[in-house]
Amino acid sequence: MNKTTGRALSDIDHLQQSIADILLTPVGSRVMRRSYGSRLLELISQPYSIGTVLQIYTAIADALRQWEPRFTLKRIQPQWSNVNKQAEERQNGILQLVLNGDYLGESITVGVTV
Repeated sequence: MNKTTGRALSDIDHLQQSIADILLTPVGSRVMRRSYGSRLLELISQPYSIGTVLQIYTAIADALRQWEPRFTLKRIQPQWSNVNKQAEERQNGILQLVLNGDYLGESITVGVTV
């Protein structure tokens, strides 16, 4: 079910909504399910470094492995709205995560905007 319209979702659309919900829900924010979610929002506000990028990848992979068993993550491709890779210019940009993986034996790509 679509969380905003209440309409039925296809399998892939439901998966995409579920992945976005998992990644955009901070760990500890859900009552009675404190371990649900990911550390993604906490980490993207950290100073940019290779260590932070690796922590972001790990947070995404761990959260999806724990909370979305229908999807097997194969690749994460971050795409910043600002083409220039300078840290100052990324601060106010939009991060689009392109996640490649397997869903019911089929290779798919899912996008999540942060």
